Amino acid sequence: MKINRRMACLTMMFMTALTMSARWMETEPEEADSVVRVIGWFNKTDTLEYSITFVEALIENNDTTVTEANNSECRITVADSTKNGYVMRYVPTGVWRNDSTSAEGQFLLAAARSSIGCEVLFSTDELGVFKEITNWKEVYKRVTTYQKKLIDKTYYEHPELYSRQPKQEYEKRVRELTNEMIGTKEKMTEQFIALKLLFAFHGKELKIGETEFNQDQLHYYYDISQGKLEGDDESTDDEYQIYSELKAVEEEDSNDKYYYTYHYFPDGWPREVRSTVIEPFEGKARITQIRIEWISKAW
Repeated sequence: MKINRRMACLTMMFMTALTMSARWMETEPEEADSVVRVIGWFNKTDTLEYSITFVEALIENNDTTVTEANNSECRITVADSTKNGYVMRYVPTGVWRNDSTSAEGQFLLAAARSSIGCEVLFSTDELGVFKEITNWKEVYKRVTTYQKKLIDKTYYEHPELYSRQPKQEYEKRVRELTNEMIGTKEKMTEQFIALKLLFAFHGKELKIGETEFNQDQLHYYYDISQGKLEGDDESTDDEYQIYSELKAVEEEDSNDKYYYTYHYFPDGWPREVRSTVIEPFEGKARITQIRIEWISKAW
């Protein structure tokens, strides 16, 4: 029983399922129509539910093959606010995988579903910038405890696995992988991609309209606009939209491209986030897409 790339998703699926009021845009007086600052100005008890869809695909010879797909739902609540920032509560409420009929898919789905209802606390600074997972030790213990139970159950139901790899050896390798991924607060925080995406633009100052510039070997393109989201009757005229494109410059070995689209409620909560990463290699391309959409919103 080898720990290959897909089996390594045991920890990732658990973490993904665990994972991800006032004006957000404050205009500068002297530049009221051209510059906005993305500021988190949330209220205690603000609660939003989101759907998070992850798809990874491989493109080769104009053929697209989906290699990974999963969907989860979560609830985010502002638990407390201070002059230094916010404390928020993140709770997974549902999960789905595209390969749940296979034995491995069922294994990974069970790992992900075990996180439903688990509470993750995270903090932001006073502008709403995502900082870190604060109860990471509790989350780590929950992950490792469930891993042990799941491995025991799997080997009990499939005794033929002992001939492939001793259970103790497999447990050791899973533990090493887990420590590599979430063994510290910093490592665990990095796994919550959805939360990092949701609050990615808080703390930034952006100009309305189109902007292009180069910085840190990256080419940035932004298009900031205000108004209704096209094709969405529920959006309003005072919502803001951000489209950005990033790609490497001056690096001959990298052709990776990153595309992000954000649409915000007037009070600062993201209503929709889309992330697309394209990584070309050896005549192929790997595309990773994440879409986060609001389900409900309450105060």
